[in-house]
Amino acid sequence: MPTRDDREAAAVPSPGRRRTVIDLRANPPAIKRLSVNLEAALHTRFKTACSATNRKMMAEMVAFVERRTEELEAEAEARKQFAGAGSRREFTDGAN
Repeated sequence: MPTRDDREAAAVPSPGRRRTVIDLRANPPAIKRLSVNLEAALHTRFKTACSATNRKMMAEMVAFVERRTEELEAEAEARKQFAGAGSRREFTDGAN
């Protein structure tokens, strides 16, 4: 197994080439577990759809969480800006 010095040396670019090496083993990201209860039929559909498209269920779940988090953050920012505009009307998502 390469030593830290070997990995750092590998990150030095060759003449005329730029190269970046990110060693996640040096500082692995913190991981949290998320348990999700799904109806069996939905789980089966999801698993089948992932398999049929040669995708990993975990990768699809992470992509969904990232995408949805961005949407929720944008909504929270819009609500914050609306509240800061001085209006007394309650912010809604279009439903009256």
